[in-house]
Amino acid sequence: LELRAPFPRIEVTRWRCKLRDADGTPRIDPATGHQLYSEEERWFSFDNRRLCCLQRAAAALWPREVRCEVVEVPQAMARTRELRKFDTRTFGYSVVIGRRDSPETEDWCWRTAVGLPVEQPPETGVAMQHSGLRWRRNDGGAPRGYYGRRARPPEEASSNELDFKRSVLLFVVVYMTLRIGVSAFQHSWWSSGTGAPDA
Repeated sequence: LELRAPFPRIEVTRWRCKLRDADGTPRIDPATGHQLYSEEERWFSFDNRRLCCLQRAAAALWPREVRCEVVEVPQAMARTRELRKFDTRTFGYSVVIGRRDSPETEDWCWRTAVGLPVEQPPETGVAMQHSGLRWRRNDGGAPRGYYGRRARPPEEASSNELDFKRSVLLFVVVYMTLRIGVSAFQHSWWSSGTGAPDA
């Protein structure tokens, strides 16, 4: 049975999920100091609201097997778009419905909805160097968030701002030099009479 939703198809990608503790802190391999990721790639979606709608519809039809069309996002594209905010604490087994800053949120798990036991995130994983995103902690040890493509450390942001100003300055200097050169050439051209209009 194929679900026909009244909204656009959800986007999915294959990804090694980062393993986290219940408070969202990434798990660290004590031997290497690298963060732990799932041992194999799994399908994940970033469209939680639409995914939840589809799962609710599928749960209502349980135990019939249902499917839906999706859009696969290549990993290279997903890295630059959505993975910067990918921070599941449940290995994707459930989703939180509601605004992050709201105390009134709901955890939705399709397995719970149909009476199946809840799957537990894996305890072991593969130690890998994380790319692009850096985990930060505050003095209390609680997670504060990520520095990714859109939020950079202050020293890196300052360096980028300086590079931008230098680029703008170089552009202005080159532009003004060309304008002065063209004006001088035109002036000498008309002064010599070569470019004077015919009588």
